[in-house]
Amino acid sequence: LSRSGFKTAAPRSRLRSVVVPSVFLIVLAAVVLGVYVRSGQREAIGAHIPVAVTDFVNDTGEPELDGLSEMLITSLEQSRFLSVLTRSRMHDILERGGHAVPDQIDESLGRRICREANINVLVTASIRKFDDLYTIDLKAYDVNSQDHIFTLREEGSRNSDIPGMIDRLAKK
Repeated sequence: LSRSGFKTAAPRSRLRSVVVPSVFLIVLAAVVLGVYVRSGQREAIGAHIPVAVTDFVNDTGEPELDGLSEMLITSLEQSRFLSVLTRSRMHDILERGGHAVPDQIDESLGRRICREANINVLVTASIRKFDDLYTIDLKAYDVNSQDHIFTLREEGSRNSDIPGMIDRLAKK
């Protein structure tokens, strides 16, 4: 107490010895919290969406275009956002479920595989030819609601355009 009866301020060195460590701890806690929150967001952003892909429906009459689903799977695997169920994994799921492995995986069988593999998105594609015009229609379905998630189309004038068409669809 001072002579006037009021308390005097604590010496500055004592005040600093309390305030500086407190501020340091608050800043450290904020940094740790920020790193924790950001790492959680990064994991959520980095999560891959699992998808399955059926075989193309080939309405061109050109048997050399029957194997396009493998090309689409390879293109989709390049995505940072998708995890694509491989054809061999699809066959394993069918065999484990006691199903015969068919030559073609159509939409109905693709839905069954998705349910057994706990995958919510099924991608189907078809290719058609109109005179000199090739079109590829790609659709993604929500397996649970059976609603379209999106539909895309690419067109080309020669069958040599098809790999580029598939790559563009996969990028979209």
